[in-house]
Amino acid sequence: MSDNAWELDENKSGLVSIGSHRLQLNVSGPPRKANEPVAIIMAGLTSSVLEWPAATRLLSRFVRTFSYERSGFGASDNPPPGVQPTSTRMAVELDLLLKAADIKPPYIIIAHSYAGITSREFIHLHRENLGDIAGVVFVDANTEDSPATYPDANASAVLGDLDGLRIRSENCHKLSSAEWQALLDEEASTKHQQTADAEVSLYKASAPVLREKGQLQVGRLPLLGDCPVSILQANYAQDLQKIYDAGVAAGNGTETQRSLMRRLIVETNETEALIQKEMLRLSARTRFTFIPDTGHSIHMERPDVIAEHVCWVLDQLKSFSV
Repeated sequence: MSDNAWELDENKSGLVSIGSHRLQLNVSGPPRKANEPVAIIMAGLTSSVLEWPAATRLLSRFVRTFSYERSGFGASDNPPPGVQPTSTRMAVELDLLLKAADIKPPYIIIAHSYAGITSREFIHLHRENLGDIAGVVFVDANTEDSPATYPDANASAVLGDLDGLRIRSENCHKLSSAEWQALLDEEASTKHQQTADAEVSLYKASAPVLREKGQLQVGRLPLLGDCPVSILQANYAQDLQKIYDAGVAAGNGTETQRSLMRRLIVETNETEALIQKEMLRLSARTRFTFIPDTGHSIHMERPDVIAEHVCWVLDQLKSFSV
């Protein structure tokens, strides 16, 4: 094994140049052995990896775990002028970051929310060497069909100016008090908000770009062969109910908007299941699990589930070699 501190130090964090600017990279966990897979956390739309300490604590007990801040979040630099945070650009920047830090494959990708799209763009970059991808855990992840359903105008009206993160997760997250406050401070920063707005503005455009790659095309051989893929679906209706209750208490939304949101709450989990199960086509070795007692932020509310499913990926990889 090399003497690369990114692959050996028990904990390390720093800024790494990807040529055009620098990104914040973090790692924790056991020193890497030759050819051993490492976990790569990919956060969702507008999200900082400050959401991930609880999950990282569990993961780093048994797998070397990397996380990073995308351009404009945390300590990462803003992107150069004219560089937009598209889904494909996010994938390229992660690839550049791993190469700059000399973090070689294989990778176990942990992809939350919008990272369901950006991770598959990252996989596309490795299409000539798909063995680089040891496994994937999709955490209530988006597909190319998701941008058509989000954001829902009625839910947005009922939420109004209320803080969705606090409503959904403040009473059920597994972060420490200091970690939770650090996340709130990050999200309140002007730099973060400007980057988040830019990401949201390009969200819907990511769908056709990914769809044209045909990764989920019916009848094609699984893109990832028999690479272990786990799909975790959250109980998003739980989040929507919390938002509805808080929004109505605040007087937000018309009665029509509230009525349509009530219908959304009833229908959303079934709709999400249909969308997310499409990703089962990515591999011949998959599992799909609905987690009823957590909202969209599984990594903050039930980080143990993510650790369990990364363990499953590792167990599957061990069975390959038996």
